[in-house]
Amino acid sequence: MLKGKKIRDMNLNERLLILGLMEDVLKEKKHKTQKIKDLFENLGDLINNTVSGSKISIIKDFSQANAFHTIQVSSEEGTQLARLHMMYFKKPISAYYLVYVEVQYPYRKKGLGTRVINHFNSFLEQKSSIGILDNVIPKDDPTYDIYLKNGWQSATQLISPELIKKGGDYMFYIPSKLEITDVKGSLNKIIYHIHRRKTYIHMRENESMVQKTLSEFMEIYSALCTYFKEELRTNTHTPLLRYMFTRFATKLISFRRRISELIGYTGGESLEQLRISEEVKAIPIQSYTPRGLTGPSELIYGDLNLY
Repeated sequence: MLKGKKIRDMNLNERLLILGLMEDVLKEKKHKTQKIKDLFENLGDLINNTVSGSKISIIKDFSQANAFHTIQVSSEEGTQLARLHMMYFKKPISAYYLVYVEVQYPYRKKGLGTRVINHFNSFLEQKSSIGILDNVIPKDDPTYDIYLKNGWQSATQLISPELIKKGGDYMFYIPSKLEITDVKGSLNKIIYHIHRRKTYIHMRENESMVQKTLSEFMEIYSALCTYFKEELRTNTHTPLLRYMFTRFATKLISFRRRISELIGYTGGESLEQLRISEEVKAIPIQSYTPRGLTGPSELIYGDLNLY
């Protein structure tokens, strides 16, 4: 069995990935095993230190025309904490359409969303380009205020009401060098162009999601192999090992089914990239939470083997 010190030697991302697979176990208030307790040791401090030491950068995808630009926040080790995808429109006026902002779950409510938006605003000021957001966030959601408090404004007075009805709750960021009167006419044309390209944008978004999710599955598999290194080496199929790899396989199968339903996805990223060892393939399935991990001890009557 992996010792507590070995768990503490795992990096933060590996520990978070393992905990992410333990959602059923973590619903319980008490965690009975020292191994699970070790995973939580100093976790809050590690997350805060990772966020405070993170770096922000802009990445351009040159793989094809009209590809996404990405503003990305990464830890010193290269783990992605948050990202913003945007698409550039050159005509009739320079503009960047914000496709979506994503903050990884463990790092939310740490100010990363605001940091990404502020960086995007500075980028727009530098480029003298308009920022466009088709905001699907409900107005009563606290996240909605992030944009309003950082210089974004509603589209109500800027574009045709017909375009708002067809699209959504558009918001704009107008750089200080530009006047609203100078761009108002161009905004209608840009929004109309975005409407026409929505299907393509969703296709590109799906491709990006598949690439990222496949990368996460590879990371989870690597973390599991690290977490259960000793058990795999000795071919010891403990209930916890069986349960965790079953959880992993179940999520992988579900993801495979979802891919076929995505708009315009052609299978550019293959799940065959994820190489699973023969030792892992031979692990017996266990779909239920191992007895003794959480909650009080259980008293069983009858045939224990049958149970």
